[in-house]
Amino acid sequence: MNLIKDRILALEKLGLYFQNIKAENPEYQKFFECLETAKQHNAWFQLDQCLVAFKAWGDSLSKEKINKWITSYDLEENSGAENYCSNYGG
Repeated sequence: MNLIKDRILALEKLGLYFQNIKAENPEYQKFFECLETAKQHNAWFQLDQCLVAFKAWGDSLSKEKINKWITSYDLEENSGAENYCSNYGG
């Protein structure tokens, strides 16, 4: 399993989910219920502004933008915390 590719794919899927938010789509019913609950607890969470924010995140989590973002990092499949600890005596 390629953990890095799996994580990138998960971010892409999240981006697509955010890009396709539509009130009339039953898949998003729970999402809109959560937004309504957030608004009830904090009036700053206006539906239209939340949707703008999620759309922006959806646009940012495109495959191209994710790949551009990660190119500045030296990512290896085995570069997780367990590898860090073994390299530094942890």
